[in-house]
Amino acid sequence: MLDTCWLAGAGWPVKPFIYMTEMGTQQAFADRLGLAIATVVRYEHNRAPRGKALARLENAASTNGFDEYAAVFRKALDDEFAVPTPTPSGQPIQIRSQDETDLVQGLLDVIRQERYAKEAKSVKKLLAPVIAARRREAENHEAIQMQGAAIVRLLESGRSIDDVVRVFRTDIEIIGEAFFRNAGPALIDKRVRDVVAALLKDGWTIRRMADEFGHGESQGYINCAHDLGAHKAIREHERSLEEEKDGERQ
Repeated sequence: MLDTCWLAGAGWPVKPFIYMTEMGTQQAFADRLGLAIATVVRYEHNRAPRGKALARLENAASTNGFDEYAAVFRKALDDEFAVPTPTPSGQPIQIRSQDETDLVQGLLDVIRQERYAKEAKSVKKLLAPVIAARRREAENHEAIQMQGAAIVRLLESGRSIDDVVRVFRTDIEIIGEAFFRNAGPALIDKRVRDVVAALLKDGWTIRRMADEFGHGESQGYINCAHDLGAHKAIREHERSLEEEKDGERQ
């Protein structure tokens, strides 16, 4: 049998706190959860449970078959601690279907609830190589981002493209990607001709620059090539556009 006390504090609109009256007293309930009785009293009247207390409440509710209340405590715990999980690209993971939602929630139940301890051990072993691969991807992405920011700082300080290439022992493609992905408008306006000149010197075409860094838009690179007097690169670009049109007409 249950008696439910309703809370309206600490940001909870109305959330239930469970008493299992067969324990008899608040003290018995507090002992069951490893809490001080004063804490239980505060939960009754003016303070919502948080953190580890929520996890203990969820486990107690779930173990005793009170799934609806367990879901309330689980949601509160998620709201308190959950943040969007980044992928290596820095974007939150998107749940695409109800099946994925159910699988994710089921996985959380397995790793959080004591009654699934055996299954949790097997799941963790199965997922260990997947998790390790994801962590490596995240580390690689973070390292690339840090390198990109460092490259931009050297370019802002006035270092030459050749000098930056030597410092990072890399190539002009990495410098170009860091520049066009991380530089602000002022730096782009100041150094874009230097970067484009280095790319052209390395054999890049205007089309390749547009595809790699400009989402297919080539006019800005054409303007830079014109300012640099790179008329051959412009003619090659115009010729490639004509060849594409001829291919479409055929």
